[in-house]
Amino acid sequence: MKSPGNAGGGHVGNGWFMRRSRRLEQRPANAADMTTEAPGCTARERQVLEAIAEGLACRDIATRLGISEATVRKHRSNMLAKLGLRNAAQLVAHARTRGWLAAFPVQHFREPVGA
Repeated sequence: MKSPGNAGGGHVGNGWFMRRSRRLEQRPANAADMTTEAPGCTARERQVLEAIAEGLACRDIATRLGISEATVRKHRSNMLAKLGLRNAAQLVAHARTRGWLAAFPVQHFREPVGA
């Protein structure tokens, strides 16, 4: 199946995707779009967004915020709907390009089981 912009046919390789992603991340954001707040998002949704950007799983976010996993998923779903996005990766990329998150937040990953 041919992809748009892929004259050779076939699928778009992972290398192309990674190069494209890097270009989008490096693209300077429009100063008018830069803000430290996520417009239309509640304070709790902002907390969930920041935790997602840190790489935390729903279970870990729920534990950190003292809410259920279902509530975390609902907050994420609400933000996706408000912004017209499809997944958490798009959500984080969207937030970063608008200055809602630090460009490279400190990663707080779970410790491996049994560590």
